[in-house]
Amino acid sequence: MRQLSLVSLIVGVGALAFAAAGCGPDPSTLAPSDTTDNTLTMNVFSGPIDPGGSIKYIVTLDGDSTLQVMLAGEQLADPTRTVSVPLQIDISNWDGTTCTPIVSNVVTPVLQARLQQFLKAATYCVQVSDPGTLTQTIGTIVRISHPVPLFLQNTASPMTITSSVSPRGVTTRTFTTSVPGTITVSLDSFDAYPAVTPQIAIGVVGTDTPACSLTKIVDAVPGSGPQIVEMADAGIYCAGLIDQGALTTPSNFALTIAHP
Repeated sequence: MRQLSLVSLIVGVGALAFAAAGCGPDPSTLAPSDTTDNTLTMNVFSGPIDPGGSIKYIVTLDGDSTLQVMLAGEQLADPTRTVSVPLQIDISNWDGTTCTPIVSNVVTPVLQARLQQFLKAATYCVQVSDPGTLTQTIGTIVRISHPVPLFLQNTASPMTITSSVSPRGVTTRTFTTSVPGTITVSLDSFDAYPAVTPQIAIGVVGTDTPACSLTKIVDAVPGSGPQIVEMADAGIYCAGLIDQGALTTPSNFALTIAHP
């Protein structure tokens, strides 16, 4: 599998000192194993897809569980920007060589899982592929969870980040949402504005790493927020401010994040 250069804004937050279709899963349809104990796994993967191509991830379930797949984001490079192109996701049986689809869906990137399936303990394949809509290579960001993350211990909300961003830097904060709901991100102030138009972003974080994978990047006018409003499943997310080369010196900013 070739390395992804497109998904370039994946950063470790610790060093920065902050560190199913529809509106998410219906708890009444989930299996008994879908609890919020220490067995919860949320892995975030990134990889490139060429026109007509695909990428696959192998997932092993140690016990019977619901496997949930989120196409969280898509990126183009230089400068990094996010896009929204329909892609097909499959949950498949895996025989060591071939992915044989069990359930499929064609989706655009959102912070809600658009595919989930209760499965017996075994090894499976999650595949993301181009259904014929791509005209260029894109980077994909996929979150695979098992069991379904529900009723997590959330972080305080709203939270305000008061910090600075360096030229070509990224400054983010990680937070946890306890239940499905709306996340808003508002840029309150940015010292370099209006000479520099700031960009704010939201992204996903896995349980296995503190890295923040940015899934949506938007230009923002300070004080006009919220500039990002996203429906999201319960889980671990991140948000912050990025500079793709417009700054010549660090700039202070204030950013407010509200979430369930």
